[in-house]
Amino acid sequence: MKKICRVVSLLLALMMLLGMFVAGASGSDVLSISGVEQVAYSAHRGNTQIRTLYICRGVTAIDDFAFDGCSNLSRVEISDTVTRIGAYTFDDTNISRVGIPKSVTSFSAYSFDGYGYQYGLNSSKSCNTNMVVYCEKGSKAEEFAKTYNLKYVYATMIYAVDGRTMMVTDAEKAGCLSVGWYTEPVVKMYAADGRTAIVRQSQVEANKKVGWYTEPVVKMYAADGRTAMVLKSQVAASQKVGWYTEPVVKMYAVGGKTAIVRKSQVEANQKVGWYTEPVVKMYAADGRTAIVRQSQVEANKKVGWYTEPLVKMYAVGGKTAMVPQSQVAANKKVGWFTAPPVLLYTLDGRSQYFASTDVAAQKTVGWYTVPVTKMYAPDGRTIIVPKTQVAANKKVGWYETWDAAMAANSTSSSSGSSWSNNPSSDGYYYRTPTGKRYHLDPNCGGKNSYRTKDIDGLSPCKKCAR
Repeated sequence: MKKICRVVSLLLALMMLLGMFVAGASGSDVLSISGVEQVAYSAHRGNTQIRTLYICRGVTAIDDFAFDGCSNLSRVEISDTVTRIGAYTFDDTNISRVGIPKSVTSFSAYSFDGYGYQYGLNSSKSCNTNMVVYCEKGSKAEEFAKTYNLKYVYATMIYAVDGRTMMVTDAEKAGCLSVGWYTEPVVKMYAADGRTAIVRQSQVEANKKVGWYTEPVVKMYAADGRTAMVLKSQVAASQKVGWYTEPVVKMYAVGGKTAIVRKSQVEANQKVGWYTEPVVKMYAADGRTAIVRQSQVEANKKVGWYTEPLVKMYAVGGKTAMVPQSQVAANKKVGWFTAPPVLLYTLDGRSQYFASTDVAAQKTVGWYTVPVTKMYAPDGRTIIVPKTQVAANKKVGWYETWDAAMAANSTSSSSGSSWSNNPSSDGYYYRTPTGKRYHLDPNCGGKNSYRTKDIDGLSPCKKCAR
């Protein structure tokens, strides 16, 4: 029965000792200070909510009046990185237990409630006689306690993963170690696969060498397939230089565009024309097109596909060929056309092939789709007619030569015709560049007249044509 009572008593004491866990989880009456080098002057002065205070590892000093007037503060644990406690730091508090490590070497006579006043400035101020100092033997804390007749208990420091410390007696230590406290500073370390481990401070460097980290790590991915384990605090910086927090794929669009896409978005991007490897648009002779992976281009070339648009070209004689667009100009130089060729003719007997799409333009500059000849009428008119129509035109008074037409005109004149169209003695006429009539006498035509036998479309001058 006595053993049971002792066990129950030990558990109750342990629960009271570790009350910070419950308080820290449920309310604001537990305050843990970390991440600063010094607790500033009057930082928490007059805060009556605080009951338990932990000055975590990394803090080196607690300045004057930092917790002055925290009237409900009853438990204080100071870590082994603190070296100085200022004046009036814990004045007007209700501390019953304070853990002070041997690292603290600088006290003020007025660091704690009432003490110092009793021996100096104000001997009438009452002291907190309930305060017990938990300290190491031979430490400045022990000396401080003895100087001011404080109660003190020899204790050793234990450590939590989050940087908190406690000064505990040997009787308390075993129970604390069983619930996550350690006899030396510890660090929570992180592995790339998500595992965590609590590691003694002295083992941190060794663990770093085998893939452990002192803060959470994230596996990051590069577009080229590389991966890297990155400290969580460096993720944002890594993202700025092309790393991603999930696997990524470089995707390709027709035309050479590329994009880095999260692996989870690949299928969605494939539905809108993106591919997971370089692609090429290929062309078939019958007008079809296809998007082909770069790795399949050569195989497709062997079965009639091309990497650029094809143009159907035509040769004289009816031959055709599908030619890559880049070779069109070279093929034109050796007698190929981009449309069926048509043979055109000029009045002077020349002939040449042109693409059918160019025929209309060529007609405006003296080319004809059939062989032609010029025919003459006795009255001076001329016409251009297909050679196949010469015979028919002869039957209605047209002649193949100018002389024949003039001979017919002479016959007509001798038979009583009222007009004459005889050329000058050398067989030439005279006309002006803008005139609508031709002349037999150069003086009649004026100074701008010139000699010609071509009077097509002009009428004779009534003055000089006889």
